Amino acid sequence: MGRYFRTASPQYVDYAYRLPVDLMATVIKSADAGVDKTIEDIEQLRLKYTQDTKNNVNSMYLPQMKRLQEESLMSMMPRLMHLQKGFRKNPLEFKSMSGDIAKLREM
Repeated sequence: MGRYFRTASPQYVDYAYRLPVDLMATVIKSADAGVDKTIEDIEQLRLKYTQDTKNNVNSMYLPQMKRLQEESLMSMMPRLMHLQKGFRKNPLEFKSMSGDIAKLREM
């Protein structure tokens, strides 16, 4: 019964391999327009500091930042000294100190 069954000859359509180039171009243009708009907004919001403003900011924050840096260095100092001694004793065994180095990075 199947030997008498005939179908139409296939016609291959190449739609699966064509890229929607026009759609992609419009999407890229709209994304570029959004980026350009964001850049324009940032440029409009950019503050122009005068020298006095910079000096005021520096006088307020630099002493505090310096104090915080000194405190963090002082808390790291014992571990740094321990690592230095370990490196001096046996420089080839640095892999055994990787845990200490990782702890210092976390600080």
